[in-house]
Amino acid sequence: MNIKFRRENNKRISWISLVMFYTILVFLFLSFLNVSIIQLENKVLDENGEDYNFNRKTSPSQIIDPFIVDDDDAGLEWAIYVMNYSWCTGSGTSEDPYKVEDVIVDATGFNYGIWIYDSTVNFELRNVTIIGNMLINGHGIRLTNVKHGKILNCNCSNTSWRGIYLENTNNTLLSENIANDNQLRGIELTSSSSNRIIGNNLERNGMAIFLNSDNNTIYMNSVRGIFVSGSDDNTIYLNMFISDSGDDAFSQLGTNNQWNNSYIGNYYQDYIGEDIAPEDGIGDLPYNIPGISGEKDYFPIFYHFNLDTDADGLINEEEYLDGEDGYKTNVTNPDSDYDGLNDYQEWLSGTDPWDPDSDSDAFDDFTEVSLGTDPNMISWYPMPNLRILSFSVSDVIEGNPFTLDFTIQNNGIWKAEGIIVIIRCEALDLTLYDNTAEAFDLEVDESKHILSDNSGISAPGSYSLTLNVDPSNLILETYSSKDGSYRTNWELDNSEQIGMSILPSEGENGLSERDLLGTIATVLSIIGGTFTVLGIFYKTVYTGKIKPKKWAKDLTSSREEKVRFHAASKLKKSKNMKKVVISALQKAAYDETENKEIRNLAKEALKERGILVKD
Repeated sequence: MNIKFRRENNKRISWISLVMFYTILVFLFLSFLNVSIIQLENKVLDENGEDYNFNRKTSPSQIIDPFIVDDDDAGLEWAIYVMNYSWCTGSGTSEDPYKVEDVIVDATGFNYGIWIYDSTVNFELRNVTIIGNMLINGHGIRLTNVKHGKILNCNCSNTSWRGIYLENTNNTLLSENIANDNQLRGIELTSSSSNRIIGNNLERNGMAIFLNSDNNTIYMNSVRGIFVSGSDDNTIYLNMFISDSGDDAFSQLGTNNQWNNSYIGNYYQDYIGEDIAPEDGIGDLPYNIPGISGEKDYFPIFYHFNLDTDADGLINEEEYLDGEDGYKTNVTNPDSDYDGLNDYQEWLSGTDPWDPDSDSDAFDDFTEVSLGTDPNMISWYPMPNLRILSFSVSDVIEGNPFTLDFTIQNNGIWKAEGIIVIIRCEALDLTLYDNTAEAFDLEVDESKHILSDNSGISAPGSYSLTLNVDPSNLILETYSSKDGSYRTNWELDNSEQIGMSILPSEGENGLSERDLLGTIATVLSIIGGTFTVLGIFYKTVYTGKIKPKKWAKDLTSSREEKVRFHAASKLKKSKNMKKVVISALQKAAYDETENKEIRNLAKEALKERGILVKD
């Protein structure tokens, strides 16, 4: 019975296994069929049925398959990509070029990442990275029969042949790209012209740039070798040749290739010349370009771009080029124009590093920056600021001399020269002070105090005097504050007005001036005599000898308590120190028979005179 059960159980397990096996096969078949249908729907075939396999709608990761654009092949035009793929935009105009950006192209199993044929519209490949194991002779980005393209900030490294390849391609820009570790070349141009290869980083390639083309510009690239073959009229300058092997540049079978512009060439790591006469960062001897063309770089760069040779805060690249400030400067001299501002400070100030006075206002850039004025504005330079600190006039009597008293200060930020001060009484048409013939100067924060004596004026009355500093405005004071800011009241403190009264020389009764003064003196003399008499009387009566003696006698001899109390009170108020007074006070103070209040008054009087009293 157990044997039969085991057989039936084994038989059941076999059927279950068989069903599961066929179920898996069916599932795999349907899955394959579904994938094939999806792939078929996304295939674009050429006339020979070859699959260019352009990418389906991208996922958020933006990893796409290689693709070909061919504007002469229906189905491969730019417009088709714009219609079907979110990573392609634009309309092909200069204002709205076709654009592929921010994607990663996985070129595994292909011999290209992006291949563009027969395109004459405007397009950009921006921030595209080519990855994957390519087939032999692969290219990261390839342009064939193309115009008006831009390849910007792309990475085409580790390909099996060329990073970027241009053939029969014109008017195209390659800028800020990376093409490293490619088996043959980083960038190659064949039968292509009027292209610009600018600011690319090309290292560890079989050859960084191979040029078999005419009339192209190779500028500001960091490369390990440029090979020019059978090429004419190319301009190659401001590149960094950093090959350890010394094969930085090579030219054969070419004519009129320029390895420098009018003032600067390239940096060669194997250059053995000197920079002595002049010491300007450019080698004194030309660099001979290897190869049978016999070409030369007449202005080889002497110092590496990434150094700061003169320690002015700007790396050499910024000084060799038209940097952010728009100027080239001397990499060996921190202050190219010797004005006190180094080249970096000139960059910060926006001034011309080759002109010590950028705005031609007669004040050098260093002075203006130090004082806070604008070194780039001709009307804003360090100026003085003149102001009137004080202005007064002494009493004026008709016909008698009088004195003008005033103080002028320069509280600006620059010396004031040739200061003229004029004081006038317009009502009398009189000029009371005018130093035009003897103008004076004031340094910053310096003051000048002037006392000017004037002859008499024979015109009694009340008048206004006006003091004007720099009345013709010959001294500019607009920008003169200590902080360099604009002063809206730049001349308002250069004028001040005061009143002046001229007293008549005769009084109302017709007295002469001498008589008037004599009368005043007589009156004053009488008043003075009166006060003198009163003073003597006061001293004699109240503080002299008469009264105190009488009070002392009353205190010691009067039998009336009221009289003695009165005398003690007066002596307490008196300061008399006569012996008779002291003796009377001491007697009253210690007389036990005397009234207590009188004794206390006597004691207090003694204490106020500084005499010790026993309690």
